[in-house]
Amino acid sequence: MSIGPNFFRTTTFRLSLIFLILFGAAAAVAIGYIYWNTTVLLSRQLDETIEAEIQGLAEQYRSGGLTRLVNTVAGGGDTGGDQPVALITLAIPFDPAFHAEGAAGPARSIQVSGSGRRNSSTAI
Repeated sequence: MSIGPNFFRTTTFRLSLIFLILFGAAAAVAIGYIYWNTTVLLSRQLDETIEAEIQGLAEQYRSGGLTRLVNTVAGGGDTGGDQPVALITLAIPFDPAFHAEGAAGPARSIQVSGSGRRNSSTAI
């Protein structure tokens, strides 16, 4: 049996084509809906995680000042020498709310190694 020009005019072919188009559209809508909801969910979870981290770090700063904040970010202790040294740099402008000196000035960079040693330098 060969497919001739009359095959494309049959009711069976036309119904199959209509159902194929409807199925393709429904599948595209379903995939789009799942993609959109997944994106919204992951974005919301990421925002909540970042907000929780910010609140936790703010609480560490309020309870122990800059030293405790830096130690918290750096992992808070000696690495034993086996692990590579992690350097955390915080650039915080001098401000009475942040520093006991109370003098306005350039930003200070504080680097903390994994062993808890602290190096401070002033940015120009």
